[in-house]
Amino acid sequence: MGLKKTVLLVASLNFGYFAVELSFSQVFNSLSLLSDSLDFLEDSAINLLIFLAFAWSALARKRLSYLLALILLIPGAVFIAEAISKFNEPIVPNGFGMSVIGLGALFVNVFCAFILTKHKSEEGGLASARHLLGHDLHRGCRPYAGADLRLDRAEGRADRHRVGRA
Repeated sequence: MGLKKTVLLVASLNFGYFAVELSFSQVFNSLSLLSDSLDFLEDSAINLLIFLAFAWSALARKRLSYLLALILLIPGAVFIAEAISKFNEPIVPNGFGMSVIGLGALFVNVFCAFILTKHKSEEGGLASARHLLGHDLHRGCRPYAGADLRLDRAEGRADRHRVGRA
């Protein structure tokens, strides 16, 4: 598979798992999964920019990056509203379900890293994609490893196993 198709596949996989995590963040009432889904959306947007960088001018890529940044503000606003609502009605999310979704995120990130490393000697913005994947592999382990470390209290707590991660 060529570099362009690989980057497009990575963008598609990230966008697909964004949808999965967004859906399950609502099912499990998890702010952590919502936050992680936004990271998948960001990764998808960046890989789309890398894909478009092969053919577009610098000015066109700059304009598209502004549009994608604006699009990313919408789910960010949703995240802020959800975070505020969690303080009013704290609920302990489903730890097992979050672990399963976290394993899926880890699988997607490992697979994307594997297919991108086949092109590590090629030019075209792939260094930034590899850097992002390194960050994502580290991030992808957190929901799986930390989901069962949440606070189980009778009064309930907000999903805080990943405090400090934006």
